[in-house]
Amino acid sequence: MTLIPGTDGAVQPFFSPDGKWLGFFTGGQLKKVSLEGVGPVTLADAPGARGGGFWAPDGTIIFPGSRRSGLVKVSADGGAPEVLTTLEPKTGDVAHFWPELLPDGKGILFMLYDGSGLVDWQRIVVQSLELGERRVLARGCGPRYVPTGHLVFARAQTLYAVPFDLDRLEVKGTEVPVVSGVWTPGPYVGGRCAFSISETGTLVYVPSAPVERRLFLVDLDGKDEALPAPPRPYEGARFSPDGRRLALTTDDGKVYLYELESDRMSLLTSRFEDASGTEWTPLGTVAWSPEGGRLALDAITPGRTGNLFLMDLDMREPPEPLLERSHLPFLAGWSPDGERVYYADYDLEQHPPTNFDIWEVSLDTGSAHAILESPRHQQQPVISSDGHWMAYHSAESGQYEVYVRRYRESGVRRQISIDGGQSPVWAPDGRRVYYRKADKMMVVEIVTDPEFSAESPSVLFEGPYDLDETWKPRIYDLSPDGSRFIMIQSEGDPPPPQVKLVQNWFEELKRLVPTN
Repeated sequence: MTLIPGTDGAVQPFFSPDGKWLGFFTGGQLKKVSLEGVGPVTLADAPGARGGGFWAPDGTIIFPGSRRSGLVKVSADGGAPEVLTTLEPKTGDVAHFWPELLPDGKGILFMLYDGSGLVDWQRIVVQSLELGERRVLARGCGPRYVPTGHLVFARAQTLYAVPFDLDRLEVKGTEVPVVSGVWTPGPYVGGRCAFSISETGTLVYVPSAPVERRLFLVDLDGKDEALPAPPRPYEGARFSPDGRRLALTTDDGKVYLYELESDRMSLLTSRFEDASGTEWTPLGTVAWSPEGGRLALDAITPGRTGNLFLMDLDMREPPEPLLERSHLPFLAGWSPDGERVYYADYDLEQHPPTNFDIWEVSLDTGSAHAILESPRHQQQPVISSDGHWMAYHSAESGQYEVYVRRYRESGVRRQISIDGGQSPVWAPDGRRVYYRKADKMMVVEIVTDPEFSAESPSVLFEGPYDLDETWKPRIYDLSPDGSRFIMIQSEGDPPPPQVKLVQNWFEELKRLVPTN
């Protein structure tokens, strides 16, 4: 392995057709570097730096113009980009990613990204460059046309193939699984599926590794107790108001109920249909109503916006949608008075695409409005039990820190973490805020009357419990009596990175998926 000079911070590299150059993105620019020591050379601005590039045989490079645009092309010698595709917001377009110019130059393959990050549901499309017509071919990521006459793509950790007609720009027949165990991005991630295919029939891919996690009850001294619940890819956990049950979510879109006394677990829902018959999949967060009879959850549907739902635990009626329009809401919680649900919303139509703002929706009127907006992310809000204060984390200082401010009132916010912090939760009496800092659970003593003040944070305990990503919902919870946490921990050490190589793979592909 050799480090290529001049490629610090490079992402999403791709080869020139002759294999002598690499294109890549860095610092909001598209660049190229010669494998023979020339470069790097800046070719064009690329503010999105996301969604890959393709070096075409005609000496042009195709790439997403920005995070909110279609595809553009530029000469491999540099110059002004030329628009190739445009967004169609009415059909759920947010961006066009992972392009490939087809061999005859008449059409272009790409992934039509809807902003959700749920790669299994992204639309793979082909667009005629002559007529501008666009056709959906499949769902998944990483579309590639190979010389055997197949379209190959990935979905749900599996490579699929289907015969493809270059003249008519359409698939012929049914897609067939051809390789299992291929790494694909999990929920929320808009990244590339980890495989590549050479023109001569060599397949390389990164094998997937199953993620299994266990549940632990951890007291305030850091003493933990493993729950006998089966390991699953848990994504979040919430105590019921009486502390006797857990609502659990997994990264494969399931919601479970777990009885702590009996150790009984039952599936509450996975994919579900609303009253109109539209299918939705849970995103990974639930919140109990104050009386414990209902759950709120966030969910997404293919090619459309996300929404928040209310559902009864008996599931006799379809879950009820809460929002008339939203882009990608991440549920945070239920107000203590039971009148509102609050959440973080990622709204490309209203804000730059890097922003999460904190919103709430009235359960009485259905009206939603922002309660905290700024040019930086603010995420994972949590309301104190008296309903007066809100803790959240934000990147406004340049790194994520925990802040407290009045709930539903403008005014001064106070930073209570030092040198980083995320994922806050209030103690039931409102006198403490807990938050995560790497492997540490931190605690801050709080006084709110007559004026707000906060002591310096201290370490409550430390342990190898999973840490949620800052832009995703909080994965742990504190019991209603404030005596213990429910924490999630991945099982074992992650396997070492591997790359698998399959030579002469085209012969196997033709056997599995005949084109005639």
